[in-house]
Amino acid sequence: MGLLVQTTCRLCSTVAQQIDGPLMSGYRPRCVDCGEARLVTPDRLGEDAEPSAWERQVTVLAGTCSCGGWFTVDAPLRCPHCRSSEVEVEVEGTAD
Repeated sequence: MGLLVQTTCRLCSTVAQQIDGPLMSGYRPRCVDCGEARLVTPDRLGEDAEPSAWERQVTVLAGTCSCGGWFTVDAPLRCPHCRSSEVEVEVEGTAD
């Protein structure tokens, strides 16, 4: 279950709500460069997906971001305005 978080950028003071972590509908890897998230649904992993390899599979299936970066499940949350990873995070609840 994912978390609904509020991020506050330490550089530009932008406040935004974001989802962090996997959801019932799939995994949400983020771009390591810009922070954009992309949904990878469980059906794309296939029934024989090894639990130990899901992170690598999600990264491959997410592909390349439009900014040229790549998606990974452990990319940091970023400010949606200036793309800084210097954000304060406050958990507001859970997301399905």
